[in-house]
Amino acid sequence: MKIEQREDLASKLLSRFKAEEPRTGIHVSDLANPCLRKIYYIRKGLVKPTNEDLLRWLIGKGYHQLLEGPIQEIELQIDGITGTIDCLERESEMLPVEFKSVRASSNKEISEYPWWLEQFQSYLKLFGSNTGLLYVLHLMGNWKPPTEPHLRAYKLWFTDKEISDNWHEMFRRKELLLEALRNNNPPDRTKFEWACKACSAKEICNGGEQ
Repeated sequence: MKIEQREDLASKLLSRFKAEEPRTGIHVSDLANPCLRKIYYIRKGLVKPTNEDLLRWLIGKGYHQLLEGPIQEIELQIDGITGTIDCLERESEMLPVEFKSVRASSNKEISEYPWWLEQFQSYLKLFGSNTGLLYVLHLMGNWKPPTEPHLRAYKLWFTDKEISDNWHEMFRRKELLLEALRNNNPPDRTKFEWACKACSAKEICNGGEQ
């Protein structure tokens, strides 16, 4: 038997995804990203996804495609902001569904992911609902051996005011990002220090200074 590790083949496979055309327009996932500055660099073409970014994206994409229902990926737009709802699921009514996959412990509360809640409320605004379903795949479970994956499911409700206030914030960020792109002046750094540690923009970012 002969075994040869071929990094060139792995890179070639991932290059298929790097060659895809970047999406246009301003998306909810851009505005709910923990770091708007990173989105600025991506939109300027100064940052390309790393192999690790692509692998994480592929894991999430596969998870979505396997679990989506018969109604898949609905793209909606309001106020120049585009959002793509993963799918719809019927309970007493049709509800928008969002899938997430993370390496974080399944012991963490949903409230510890405020950017998820911002994104989720934005999809509710686009769909015209106050209620939706969130599925979270924790790839490493609760981090206790054996680290088996856990799937958590949540039904979330928001008031009209919560959704409206959140949308106003998304609109503010959209205008901020568009102005930054026009003026070639990146927005302020993220307030989440952890987002800088493995960021693909850290080589050109000024290290987190405002």
